[in-house]
This record gives sequence, structure tokens and C-alpha cells, in this order.
Amino acid sequence: NFIIKKNDLISLIFIVVLVFFISLWLLEYYFLGDQVNYIGTYSALSDMSLIEAYKYYNNALDSKEFIHFLLSWLLSGYINKNLFISISNVLLAYFTAKLLIKWKVNLVVIFFIVVLNFYFIVLYTGAERLKFGILFLVISFYYFDNKKKFVLFSVLAILSHTQVVVIYGSIIVYFFIKQIVYTIKFMRIKKSIFYLIFLIIIILGLVHEHLVSKFFAYFYINSFLELYQWSLLFFLSLIYSKNKNQTLVIFLVLGIVTLLVGGSRVNMMSYFVFLFYGLQYKQGLNIGVIITSLYFFFKSIPFVYSIYTYGDGFYKTLIF
Repeated sequence: NFIIKKNDLISLIFIVVLVFFISLWLLEYYFLGDQVNYIGTYSALSDMSLIEAYKYYNNALDSKEFIHFLLSWLLSGYINKNLFISISNVLLAYFTAKLLIKWKVNLVVIFFIVVLNFYFIVLYTGAERLKFGILFLVISFYYFDNKKKFVLFSVLAILSHTQVVVIYGSIIVYFFIKQIVYTIKFMRIKKSIFYLIFLIIIILGLVHEHLVSKFFAYFYINSFLELYQWSLLFFLSLIYSKNKNQTLVIFLVLGIVTLLVGGSRVNMMSYFVFLFYGLQYKQGLNIGVIITSLYFFFKSIPFVYSIYTYGDGFYKTLIF
């Protein structure tokens, strides 16, 4: 039943058109770094069968995420890669802005996040596969009240990029902890044990790869130093959250994953979780959202400059 007002619709159109042309401009200069493999792979897929193309894609990009591959394979023979990615960016900008409008977020705040935010510019340019994971993640939350659509787009998000499992996994962990507490409270011991065992299975399923193959590669003393952004976002989220227990559990999961795989891989997810809480407080016009929006706006400037000057946004840019 959600209907976009006329002023919001005009703003939405302005944002997506701007993102489209910014994408075309930036992608014209972004041809080094990971884009070397992406550009070469996209060009090569057009002449291959589905199975051949998937094998080639896996070897070239060291990736098994299916959605980005399938779209690349289907479109590589028909449209330019930069146009394909720019259209994908329009969809990400459109559904993100639409979700934030649904949350009644101030239009200026929406503009800063969707158009000028460092993480979104990273998604529009260098983080090509992750973009599709975030796109379907956003769509799933837009349809949060529709169980079938929420599940469908959640599955598509996970198939697009495994990194979004961190967010869905933290929600699942919260749900099962809530059920365990409830059943213990009302002396339903058998149910409590069932939920506890199921929770352990879920957690092991989410992190077993990292526990076995990547634990010693990433878990070192500096991992604790990488918790500074997580700590800040956790603190701000607690301030704006209406459900402190939920926020506590979700960020504890994010914190554990940060220790296991490093902050550069999880910081974006922690920031998006913070936005979930912060943007729904006073239409996003609060000190936490304003300060972080300004910070990530200024951080996007050297990233864009690096693309324009060196052909790679990460050439002289560090992710925070």
C-alpha cells in the first residue's frame, strides 16, 4: 500500500538519472585493479556455452557467485559492460532510495547516502559482484512484510554474494536466541534445547569455512584494532535502536566475523546495519547519520580522484 508522493518521485528520478551518468563517467576511467579481470571476463563470455562460460568465469575471477555470472553471460554479447553496470547501479540506487523514502528518511540525507557515499560509489564501480548482493538485500528489506518476496530476494542476495550472509545470519542468530530465552522463561526445556542445537548448527554453517581455512590467516592481534569502526557503529546503533537486545546480538555477530575475516570485509555490512537504525530516527536528521554521511562523502573524494587519475579507486585509497 506504500505510495510515493510527487516530490519524492521527482527526487527519486533525479537521483537515479544522476547515478546513471556518474556511473558511465567513472566506469570509463576505471579499467585497472580488479576491473582488468572483470572487463576481460565479460568480453570473453559472449562466445561460450553456459557450462564453458561458468568454468571460465570461476577460473578468471575465482568466484562461484552465480547471479553476476549469469547476467554477464546473458548480456555480454548485446550491450557494453559499462552500460550493463550503469543500469545495475540505477537499480541499486532506485530500490535503496525507494526503501529510504518508505522509511520517511529526509531527501537530502537520501541524496548524500545514495549518490555521494563512499561505500555506494565503491558498489557502483569496483565492488561489482557485491553490488548485486546488496541490491537484492535492499529489495528483500523493501518487501520485508511480504514473506514470500522477502525470502525470494534474500536467496537471490546470498546467491549474488556470500558476504551478505553476515547480515541475514545475524538476524537468524537473534531470532533463535530470542526463541531460546522465551522457551526457557516458560520452562519449555525440550524446545529450548532444540532451538539451541539449531542455532549452533546455523552458526557453524555460516562460519565453518573461516574457522577452518582462514582463522589463522586473519585472526591476529591487529584484528582487535579493526574493531574501532564496528565499536563506533555499534554505539551509535544502540542510541537510535528501539530494540536494544536485537542490536546487541546483531552487532556481536558482526564483531565476531570482523575478528575472523578482518574489518575491510565487514565494515560495509556494519555500516548498513547502523543505517537501518539511524535512518529511522528523526528521518535520518540526527548527529550519528549526519557525521557518518559527511565522513563518507569526504572519503569518496580521494576514491573518485584515484579512479580518474590512476584507473583504480583503491590505488591510493584505504577502506575505513
